[in-house]
Amino acid sequence: MSAFSDKGVIMAVGYALIISGIVFLGLCFVVWYYGRIFSGELEEYEARITAIKPMTSRPYNMLVCPEAEYSIDGELVRGHYYTQVLERAVNAKVGDTVRVQVNPKHPKVFRIEDIESTMSMKNTKKNTPVLAAVGVLLVIAGVIVLIISKK
Repeated sequence: MSAFSDKGVIMAVGYALIISGIVFLGLCFVVWYYGRIFSGELEEYEARITAIKPMTSRPYNMLVCPEAEYSIDGELVRGHYYTQVLERAVNAKVGDTVRVQVNPKHPKVFRIEDIESTMSMKNTKKNTPVLAAVGVLLVIAGVIVLIISKK
């Protein structure tokens, strides 16, 4: 009897496919949502980087989220970059001054044009529809595997 005839393994594969698809769709939603925040009128401010928080555990700190302080109408705002980015895309360190772009309706979320212009961010935005399609296909494949495993 082969390992793939075991119903439990087949069901685990089905669930893994569904979970992977949901993760892909979630990432696409985040890119879409924040893309909408920055599609309107943006204001630029001088900001001081206060932290570059690691979003993954050591020693694999590949993803980070820059945080900064900037003044809007005389009020100090502490904000964060709108998404996690590759550490190598951040061309600033704590204490550096950068220009941030902020949607006045969402003042605690900013973006930095230097990061936006990196190839990895351009590719992420360009490939979002492909990633969404992959997510949908993974969910469908997982459901099919689960249906087959029930027979």
